[in-house]
Amino acid sequence: MNAPQSLDTPHDEAFAHASAAALRRYVGAPDPDACFLDDLRVRIARARPRPRPARPRRALLLSYAGAGNTGADLRTIEAILQLRRLAPGLAIELFVLGPLFDHPVLAQVPKFAAPAPYVPDALEAAMARYDLVLNVEGSTYTSTFSDSLAGILVGGLALAAAQGARAVAYGVDSGRMSEALADFACATAEGVTVVTRNEAARAALARLGIRALPGTDPAWAYRAGRCGHDRPPTVAVCVSNPFWWPVRPDAARAARLDARGAASALRYGQHHFHAWDEDRAAAYARYVDAQASIVAGLARRGLAPVLVAMERLDERACVDVAARAGGAQAPRIVARGSATLQQVLDTLTDARCIVSTRFHAALVGIAHAVPVYGIAIDERIPRLLEDVRSAAWHADARLPNLAERVLDAFDDLAASAAERDGLEARYAAHAASQRVAFEGMARHLGLGG
Repeated sequence: MNAPQSLDTPHDEAFAHASAAALRRYVGAPDPDACFLDDLRVRIARARPRPRPARPRRALLLSYAGAGNTGADLRTIEAILQLRRLAPGLAIELFVLGPLFDHPVLAQVPKFAAPAPYVPDALEAAMARYDLVLNVEGSTYTSTFSDSLAGILVGGLALAAAQGARAVAYGVDSGRMSEALADFACATAEGVTVVTRNEAARAALARLGIRALPGTDPAWAYRAGRCGHDRPPTVAVCVSNPFWWPVRPDAARAARLDARGAASALRYGQHHFHAWDEDRAAAYARYVDAQASIVAGLARRGLAPVLVAMERLDERACVDVAARAGGAQAPRIVARGSATLQQVLDTLTDARCIVSTRFHAALVGIAHAVPVYGIAIDERIPRLLEDVRSAAWHADARLPNLAERVLDAFDDLAASAAERDGLEARYAAHAASQRVAFEGMARHLGLGG
């Protein structure tokens, strides 16, 4: 994966050329993700510890910030705010994967200036500047989205630890990992403090031989300025395309498109492409039909569905669902990018209920006592709903009767005040415990005080 920003500082010309060659080799390799992980291993193995101050003075946050993902940005914001409270003099830099910073906290934090075009080289060269390196992205130990992205997060911490910095994975999750990523994670865990956001993730990593500590998701710290029982009769329906992940590099395909001046809806950044085939297309079509049936069913019940794109990439799915939903009036779409991070969050916390394929939309709903039905594509949403004793309130995105399951759940809730009160009480208790856990996680950062 190429570095997130162009070179801002002068560097040895031979090093820059070698890094550019490494980047070309990575994107053109038969198995680019394996190449990326191997390159990180080499750089970790040759790292040597350097003296660091007793208390960190400079911190680097590894993140998915800037890509227009509301959950990733919210986690990052809350981690930054916590660091500022605990260590006002700490200089913070943010590793980013895009240019969207529509929140003042994200806009104001200095961004990592890559000293080389290839991320493993950039991190290796820059790591000596930091005393604390914090991975604030939740989807870390998983191959769901990209082994290269996971490699940045896992490998970046390993590089930091190998060079003598404090390295902490902050409230992360685990999921299905490729054999290569699992082997890499196990081999590079020495010296890294791993704090998970749920017990299931901690147990899963322990089975791999990675010691992890209990923690939580930083996004639990977010509290909306306005919410309550006088919410309008809206339902936030947060959709995505769960079936076009992971993304993988394909330099030849990118070159062919560039030579023709052509675009592809599957292209992700400069070199990467979403996965797609007939089976994925058919699964997505069934998912869109189910979501459209949910939207139509909610409208028939006197509610006003609002389609929410938690990430910019989700807007296309929102448009597809809206087109299939029918009805006299198309549902409103609130999409990150055209809507700000705060506007997306306000849509969630103002809703009367939430139906979500996105983890952090569900988390924000629970944190603000909004009933949530989770549509699961992997382990994350089931773990969240089961932690609040709401196992009946999630279902797999591939279920043929998905729409019926969702609508029946909301009918049952509407018919029973006691059930709703019980749901809200469980939500409130869990959210309160998670906010306490987030504050307690800071003891792993070595900030003192």
